[in-house]
Amino acid sequence: MRARGVRGASFIVLVVLAPALALASAGVGISKAQETVTVMGDVVNGTRGAGPVAAGLPVLLLLSAEDGSLAATGQTTTDAAGRFQFDQVERLEGGTYTLGVEYAGVLYRTSLAGQDVENDLHLTVYETTADVSAVAVTRQVMVVADVDESSRQVAASEIVRLVNRGDRTLLPDPLAGGPMSLLRFSLPGQSSDLIVQSDLPPGEVISVGTGFALTSPVAPGAHVIEFSYLFPYSGDQVAYRQNLPQGAEIYQVLVPDRLPEVQVTGLEPIAPVYIQGSVFRAWEGRNFPPGQGPALGLDHLPQPGLVARLGNSLTDDTFWRGAIPLAAAAALAFLLLFGALKVS
Repeated sequence: MRARGVRGASFIVLVVLAPALALASAGVGISKAQETVTVMGDVVNGTRGAGPVAAGLPVLLLLSAEDGSLAATGQTTTDAAGRFQFDQVERLEGGTYTLGVEYAGVLYRTSLAGQDVENDLHLTVYETTADVSAVAVTRQVMVVADVDESSRQVAASEIVRLVNRGDRTLLPDPLAGGPMSLLRFSLPGQSSDLIVQSDLPPGEVISVGTGFALTSPVAPGAHVIEFSYLFPYSGDQVAYRQNLPQGAEIYQVLVPDRLPEVQVTGLEPIAPVYIQGSVFRAWEGRNFPPGQGPALGLDHLPQPGLVARLGNSLTDDTFWRGAIPLAAAAALAFLLLFGALKVS
């Protein structure tokens, strides 16, 4: 399995955090301006029975201009009550104020617009657990983005909505004994060109069996992971066991109506889904326990013509340039996850 890239929604923030923290530690603080505001709040521990956070916990403030450039930085520490305060912070029109704190090896952050920064702010941190059962998949959607008949490859994108309903952050430990404490996802055999994006803090993507695992922490609350990939088929079909290591309350497969011959086996057909003027035929299964999943099949996949079969010169990147962008498929699945669709 070859990964083309890994991205996290907080990756850019983390790239900025490291040099900014170094600057703040060296004594470069928030610049004074004619109009300033005091930014204050507290850091609280959201884990029941954990007690308050220790005094002296570093809190970093980043001020970004409307164009995304870094305008100023500041660093302070919590007092015995967990409170922090930044004085004489520039009030920047259209600016974004990002507060970050690292606790127990996990970065927690929040971003606010200028009109919200004067409120008493709360940063919640949590104790950690290595037990992956703290996380459940509420919905997983596979979208068949396109099929390249000349090379017999399927381009697919999956969106996973997961939730940590507890009060501890899952902090995966790849070296822990016993069951793996990693978020794991399976892929069809011989998958390639894996791209992973999420709203989780950055982590590593590790090849595990026929799929991959993430080392990203998962704080309490809902999160979204998207991954796209290619996989081959032979003849006019492909079949594989879609293992769901975390289980799934709902698992769905969507096929665009412009591929009318393609059928899905292993799931129950449901009403077509209409998303922003496009029609998708849909199949669904429910209540898969951890470690199980449907025996999926894609049947009646398109076949190459005689000329293509005699001389297929497809390069690795041609399909990616010619297929419907996987980002578009991910956007469609995202709408499905959050209910922004119409079902006939």
